[in-house]
Amino acid sequence: MQAELVREARLALWDRILRGEEPPSEELSYLKKAACDLSDEDKLSVVLLFAAAEIASRGGPSQRHLIAALRYWFSQAGSAAAREHLDLEEISQGGLPECLGTHLRWPEAAQTIGISPNNYMALKRITESLRQECVRQWEKLFGGPVPLALLRGEQDE
Repeated sequence: MQAELVREARLALWDRILRGEEPPSEELSYLKKAACDLSDEDKLSVVLLFAAAEIASRGGPSQRHLIAALRYWFSQAGSAAAREHLDLEEISQGGLPECLGTHLRWPEAAQTIGISPNNYMALKRITESLRQECVRQWEKLFGGPVPLALLRGEQDE
């Protein structure tokens, strides 16, 4: 039950970040408290969310690049059926539901936030920033040791 509530809270917070909104501190506090009792996989999910929230809170280009990357990554989830009705304006104004299943290409995701569609370095930089922030957030939330996969920037296949 706890893991399901945490999952719902995470989805709501991802939606806020995708919309460019600041996550409410009470929701972040709830996740911080609940995270200690989660499985390692769920802990990693919470750490990723906290890392994204930290980067988003900085504003400016980092926040825009993060939102574009999140739209790109989240759009790959689900069937590609939504791609038929792709509306970049709707995605740029929306959150998580508007992204899912659209299977955006990086140039399209970049366009939704007003950055150059050819700026692939922005995706590379924000990916590395997110990885580094994940390590910091893990240490902040759980202390050491940081999982090796997180240190190396590896993803489960």
